[in-house]
Amino acid sequence: MGIRDNWDNPDSEVQKSIAKLKSTLGLPIHITPQWQLLWADLQPTYQDMGIFVPNLASVVYCWCTSLETLLDKDENEEWADELLGKLASTHGLNMLLEVQMGFSSPPR
Repeated sequence: MGIRDNWDNPDSEVQKSIAKLKSTLGLPIHITPQWQLLWADLQPTYQDMGIFVPNLASVVYCWCTSLETLLDKDENEEWADELLGKLASTHGLNMLLEVQMGFSSPPR
């Protein structure tokens, strides 16, 4: 599945994006994919197991870099301050990777 090369490797793009976001937020970031559960749910979508982990790593990379971009823009300063205030009480950012079929509103 390429977990060691595409996810665990500190030199991987996803780990670099997580580290950069962590530095920007000044808070820990917790992302621990449940690979077996994700594979069980997504296996029918992937003809080649070799692209599974790189694709999920790419999703997390895009999410982290997008959040980084939002936090860096001056026009988002108020929103960024509010986000940081909320994250401070959680002692970091926890990211859950899960499969949902169809569109639904995020849990509250």
